Amino acid sequence: TDLIQPEVEANPNINFLFITDESETKLLSADISNLAIYRVDAYEAGLLAGHLAASITSTRQLSVVCDDAGDTLFYRGVVTGLRKFDEEFGTTTSANTHSMAVAPVDVYLPYLCQNELPGILAAAGNSKIVGFGRDLYLDPRLSESKEFVAATIIPQAGQRLFEAIASDLESEFIGGPLGSTVASLNNGGLAISQERDIAFPAGELEKLKALAMEYEISLK
Repeated sequence: TDLIQPEVEANPNINFLFITDESETKLLSADISNLAIYRVDAYEAGLLAGHLAASITSTRQLSVVCDDAGDTLFYRGVVTGLRKFDEEFGTTTSANTHSMAVAPVDVYLPYLCQNELPGILAAAGNSKIVGFGRDLYLDPRLSESKEFVAATIIPQAGQRLFEAIASDLESEFIGGPLGSTVASLNNGGLAISQERDIAFPAGELEKLKALAMEYEISLK
């Protein structure tokens, strides 16, 4: 982030779109006219992933893996999501941040994993997967594990990128706080992948939408 502002300010005739999962308060407060920020709400993504994972676990044990997972907004959201589930159903669900299979974990939540993901999932055996990022079910690296992918919380950054390019071409680019966006479920910036081999519990999608709305309203 510290490298972004000097680069943008040194090129005032070029418009920039910065895609991030951090709050970027410093960049927003700088109010730079040729910089728009598209922030994926990693906490909300974790909130959705955690609740969904809690709804499909049998052992009540989840594990968030990759990218120093325990020190991320995503992990904090996961913990809140599973607590919301537990409050409703009277269960007790735990989430750890071990990178390898630890019994009796039966749902893994990979966050920003790169080359280590196939190995982690191979070690996880037949555990279910609730991911973040590109749809893990369609990831060719996971072709032998895709039947265990329950869902992926998917940031919809592509559409925002196309909008930024179009506005730049038409000389209508808006930067600063006014041109910056937080991607959430209810504004279409986050999406939940469709049901495939693993069915969601009845009513789970509606509960996720309500949970996201409750959280988003709390920010206003």
